[in-house]
Amino acid sequence: MKATSSLLATGVLVASALAVSAPPAAATAPTPSATPYTDPSNPPGHVTTGGAVPSVTIMDPPVCGEVTLSFNNGTNSLYVFDYKVDRERPKFPPAAAGTIQKGPLKGQAFGPRYNLVRLDGKAGQHGKSITLRFPKNSGTHTVAYRLAEGAEQNNYFGWKTVSVPTYCKPPAPASVTPAAPSVKQPHCSDKRAIIAVPNVPGVRYFWRDRRNIGHLLKPGDNVVTSGRYAISAVAQEGYKMKRGVRTSWQLTLDKAPTTYICS
Repeated sequence: MKATSSLLATGVLVASALAVSAPPAAATAPTPSATPYTDPSNPPGHVTTGGAVPSVTIMDPPVCGEVTLSFNNGTNSLYVFDYKVDRERPKFPPAAAGTIQKGPLKGQAFGPRYNLVRLDGKAGQHGKSITLRFPKNSGTHTVAYRLAEGAEQNNYFGWKTVSVPTYCKPPAPASVTPAAPSVKQPHCSDKRAIIAVPNVPGVRYFWRDRRNIGHLLKPGDNVVTSGRYAISAVAQEGYKMKRGVRTSWQLTLDKAPTTYICS
């Protein structure tokens, strides 16, 4: 199947209709993370200063179904990186006829080229990142990258690959233990009846009225009227209650003391 890709205005490449390998028996899901940056002129954490060897780094941690290649050129010279996806066909002829004369790739042909990333250090171009995203459940894709074009052949390196799975299981929900809510009874100096709700990440608290309608209680002090309250704790999306923990409470708020009693 011929690989195709489209370049969006944001500088993010979306790979689609790509040749895929057979799906693995059990794909392992990388831990989800924040969306990596895409196509900055100077990506933070990856820009090097003059004299550094050109390189490619993989953004970490990975995101299921996508990979970000960060191309770095800390020199003051021009280098042209190359990358390809699965069995993608070449787009450009070799950079030069014959073979590479020195360095790690000495004796190898320059070879056809695919997707070029040009970084001219003399023009201040020291870094660029490309994000490749793949359709969900489309198999395991292979992305390869190399450096075989530019000022100094001693800095060249051959094809390196990274596998991108798209059969990814969602992360297991985190277990949480709700803390018990408490009451602040009304008194002469403060006649408010208050349900105090603890701030527990992944847990929400509700109370139900006589019609069994739930009312959300925010973390902190919740001013209510006097009476009995049935409080329940529920886990938010991405969380689950630890087995055996208490998730409901009955609380009673007294009536505020009268002016006569407080006088």
